[in-house]
Amino acid sequence: MADIKFTVCALLYGDYPDLARRCLEPLFKLNELGLIELRVGLNEVCDETSNYVLSRRDSITTREANPQIFKYPMMRELFYSKPITTDYLMWFDDDSYIKADNLPLWLSSIEKDMESCDMLGSVYGIKYGADQRAWCETQPWYRGKPIPQFPRFATGGWWCIRTDVLRTYDWPIKELKHCGGDVALGILLAQNDLKLRHTKEGVAINADSFGKESAAQRRGASKTERPIGKGFTPNQTTK
Repeated sequence: MADIKFTVCALLYGDYPDLARRCLEPLFKLNELGLIELRVGLNEVCDETSNYVLSRRDSITTREANPQIFKYPMMRELFYSKPITTDYLMWFDDDSYIKADNLPLWLSSIEKDMESCDMLGSVYGIKYGADQRAWCETQPWYRGKPIPQFPRFATGGWWCIRTDVLRTYDWPIKELKHCGGDVALGILLAQNDLKLRHTKEGVAINADSFGKESAAQRRGASKTERPIGKGFTPNQTTK
């Protein structure tokens, strides 16, 4: 068997077993083919979802939290509770899924794309306030380069990154809870001359029932949480 190049992590939340199956069925197939290592986080999932995932526990890695611990704490659990030994790490929110018919061919195309970049995903730009830019300037990965008002980033529902980038910058940082991590990671890449490449070929990202990107119902976030850095002042103490 060829060396596995990808660790794939998927995060499930709540009472949404249909989303869990839509996301995981293609990943289970890739795992059964020996093409990926699969890790699944279960944040306060229903019994149906839990039973569905844990029936595969002999061939995958799982982490469970009830009540939920939100997106980025679970991401850290999936990344660091067990060392990642593959070249690349791929992330799925549970409302993202592979829609390509030929799964091995799709994965091979992602591997080829990753040879020419550091991170791959569906790239957006977003308005970033002076408070958030000031927060970025306090981070250990900041290199003194101007932060644009509309930074580029890969939307957080699906992306792929070189594993050594995660290790080098201990990403995601411990302060992250649910909101704003995707934009901050995009700025981290730009500050450190790392290449972000756009693609969404063969994958539906944060998709509704029609597969429309970024149209899924927003779930799991705290109603009071603001994106990281929002409201930050330069004299504010950071951890």
